[in-house]
Amino acid sequence: NRSSDLPDAADIFEVAKKATSFCPLSSVWWKCLEFADSYSRKAKIADEAVECLVQQQVDGDDCEIKSHQIIDLVIYRAQLNLIANRVEAAGEVFKSCLGSPKGGSPLGGCVCALDLGLLWLCYIHVIAFECLPGFLFDPLDQNPGKLVSKETRFVFERNDVKKEREEQIISLFEEGISACSSTGNPKPVVRLCECFVQFSRGVGKGELGVASATSLAEKHPDCAGAWIVLADAHRSSGDPTQAKLAYSFALRKCDSSARSRLCFELIRLCVDRNSLDEAIHYLELCVRPESDSSPEQLPTVLLYRKVLNLAVPHDVRWPSDLTSASHSDARLYFWLNYIYLLRLEPGLGPDGPTDGYETAIYSASTLSHQKVLWREYFDYVLTTAKSSVEAKKLLDLIDRFLSTFPCDRYFPHSSSSTWLDYSFHNEILEKLLSLLPNPLKLSFIERQLQLMPYNVTLLIWLCRVEYELHPVSMASAQARLAAVLEDHPACLTLWKA
Repeated sequence: NRSSDLPDAADIFEVAKKATSFCPLSSVWWKCLEFADSYSRKAKIADEAVECLVQQQVDGDDCEIKSHQIIDLVIYRAQLNLIANRVEAAGEVFKSCLGSPKGGSPLGGCVCALDLGLLWLCYIHVIAFECLPGFLFDPLDQNPGKLVSKETRFVFERNDVKKEREEQIISLFEEGISACSSTGNPKPVVRLCECFVQFSRGVGKGELGVASATSLAEKHPDCAGAWIVLADAHRSSGDPTQAKLAYSFALRKCDSSARSRLCFELIRLCVDRNSLDEAIHYLELCVRPESDSSPEQLPTVLLYRKVLNLAVPHDVRWPSDLTSASHSDARLYFWLNYIYLLRLEPGLGPDGPTDGYETAIYSASTLSHQKVLWREYFDYVLTTAKSSVEAKKLLDLIDRFLSTFPCDRYFPHSSSSTWLDYSFHNEILEKLLSLLPNPLKLSFIERQLQLMPYNVTLLIWLCRVEYELHPVSMASAQARLAAVLEDHPACLTLWKA
């Protein structure tokens, strides 16, 4: 703290640099990077920091924190090169850290399986699109800096990949999948394979994605995620029959905790194909125990309500082997299946689909589960909102969602640093905006910006709509941009707007 009173940044940098000798913590290295005043100095400090962290010995939960700190600095190092328009050098940063199949990685065993998968995806993204994914960083501060998110889905199905790089990217995906497979953890392999399916589909080579997903499912037959990727690969290739077959195999191979998720995917597939009787079959299969096969078997809706701890009659004799929804992920999909039952057979229970969604969202245990439920809820409302009364309900629902769904997020492995994440808000708003004419879009966006004045994507949408309506005068958009840039001058996206 005393060093912050020093007037000269160079002096502060020297103090911070000296501090790394006595206290080589990640936070001290980042303070050193903050006060480094040139590309070469920042690059050198970042390299030293990675080398230092790799050599530190940690145990238990600290291994995961150490892994994150290392990849945070590796990706920062790549950021520096991209900011300086050194795309090849950015690729070399990842290549040197990931190593080769024969020589191994210089990072050794310091990076956990999920972080290794993230490094491979970042490397491939840089080679494919000459940039890092925007969701990794704070949109209001686009200087090279710390990762703010690692969970968002990568998008590789784009049409701006250079033709001459396609084979190289395919090769990198195969190499990354092989490297992550050696960790024994299927999760990063599933994520890589999912992106490879996207990419191969986008470049017109979908059969490669199907082959990779098939191999993944064969190697990890008890991993539901692997079968879901395979089914998606078949589905996107126009073969729903093979997709259904993949889900059916998964039901036989995977643990019972994945049953509700797999049944949900099958139900949705059947509904899309208008095979409603088949969808009802899978709704029953999800919840009905084998022992409950008598002619007087309990109604399916009652079984769901019992599993979800909803109100049920007191005089019912329940099967002893009734399915459990103790696992949070299983419970999420039991809710979604229950709501599908209410949608396909209205009047079965005291609740309707809307009540089901509302109760499920209220009882969701994690933010990621809330996202899934809100997404399904809005898709349902958008397909049923045909009258002006229902449209009004939709707008009221949007307002309630925006005012209750949080936007503050903590940085990974931090309990103090936060950032504003509007990505899910924008996903929902984009669905509604696609239905509105431009004059209504403008007033709607301006209204939402009162709730979210620092929503960068929403500000960009405002600029586009206002330009289409008033190409000569864009006073409202310019005033909002100026106000945000005054508070956040490092937001490069808004400067470009």
